[in-house]
Amino acid sequence: MTDQPSLLVPRRKRRWLRAVVAVLVLVPAAICVASLLYYHSTSELLKRRIDAALRVKLETLRAEGLPLTFAELDKWYTTPPPGENAATVLQEAFAVYSKPNPPSRGWRETDEYWSLLPVIGSARLPPGTEPLPKQMKDAIAEVLSQNDAALKLLHKGASMTTCRYPIDSTRGFDVRLPHLNNVRLGAKLLTLEMLLHAEKGESELAVESAQACFGVAHSLVNEPVVLSQLIRFSCQVMGARNLERVLTKATLTDEQLEQLDMILAEAEDPQGLTRAFVGDRCNVLKAYNQVRKAMAAPVRFWPTLEGLRQLTWRDAYYYPADRMEAHRRATSGLFELEVLMSIEFRTACIRASQLPFPEQISLAKQIVSQEMNGSSFLLMPASTGAMVKQATCVALIRAARVALAVERYRLANAHLPDNLTESTLLDPFDGQPLRYKKLTKGYIVYSVGEDKVDNGGTEGYWPGTDITFTVER
Repeated sequence: MTDQPSLLVPRRKRRWLRAVVAVLVLVPAAICVASLLYYHSTSELLKRRIDAALRVKLETLRAEGLPLTFAELDKWYTTPPPGENAATVLQEAFAVYSKPNPPSRGWRETDEYWSLLPVIGSARLPPGTEPLPKQMKDAIAEVLSQNDAALKLLHKGASMTTCRYPIDSTRGFDVRLPHLNNVRLGAKLLTLEMLLHAEKGESELAVESAQACFGVAHSLVNEPVVLSQLIRFSCQVMGARNLERVLTKATLTDEQLEQLDMILAEAEDPQGLTRAFVGDRCNVLKAYNQVRKAMAAPVRFWPTLEGLRQLTWRDAYYYPADRMEAHRRATSGLFELEVLMSIEFRTACIRASQLPFPEQISLAKQIVSQEMNGSSFLLMPASTGAMVKQATCVALIRAARVALAVERYRLANAHLPDNLTESTLLDPFDGQPLRYKKLTKGYIVYSVGEDKVDNGGTEGYWPGTDITFTVER
């Protein structure tokens, strides 16, 4: 009887240990099950709420009347009636364009030939007060002579008011834009023609070439693609830059100066970038619909036999994590939240592009800073950067228009004005009147640029410089 207690103790210990083990196993298991149920319920609730918010947002946007699908976008980018589409004539000009690379020359001579050509080659133009070197002048004349047929068609197409290039905007991100490089080449060719006419003192022909150059650039204004608008800005900047030499070399009449002012005023068209942002938002919605259809399929947590054969060791290692991530994105509602944020940002860009300067630039910087801290679905820093590119282009165009007003004053009074008290053109970066400064010979009109610091008209392409338009006459 004395040995019985010693036999009962181990049994009690075993029961106690079993209870402890059961608690250690069941409690974490219960916590895991509860966590999964909570995660599933909250995910479903979040997904439903975001889906509802996304539907409401799309209904609100649709009420605004702007396209949301590629079919609507294609109708919005209207095709002119036959015989009125400038793109038809311009494409004929692009087809007969002759690249200035004579086959009779060897590669060394060809390199030397390109080094003589400004704008389309590697040569730099001399200062506006100096004449073009004879070799450069002859090279430009040879290029223009080779492209006489193309130039005539470019002038004809640029004079037409409606344009649509044959692009399939329903392709979204895969849209083909082969005409963009040709538009840039056409603008460069017309710029060379403008420079040669100015060098010869042929003011009327120089104005016609400038008008055609800006007309070719303007053919892209209705294209709902951000890249197309960036090409338009670069062509306009190139034309405005070379107007400096035209005003320095040639004496224009008041009628010609007024005609150039009308051309430049038309070039400042804010609707082009708005249309591009609308097209960008359609791309987001298209991508969202494609991803949503892919996410609707059940997530396979194990590969098929065929898929298993194609897996590499690296794919096999990351396969479980990828499956879990795909399941999380499909069920949590976080993807829909990113899409909603992305649509909000692009809608903000559309509305910002319709604001006057400089409010547009301030809002663009706020948008990009918020987006970089938020959505990761189709980030769009290039979109907000396009507003700065547009402001730079507008600043140069407005500076050129002020210079035209100065030239008209000089024609009427036989001397340059001391200041621009009557100027109503504002700097798009700070909202103040564009600066004007007389030089020893000529004058300079300038914008303070993106940094909003007045550097006294210091010219250049780096921080600490201004956006300038200089006439040295």
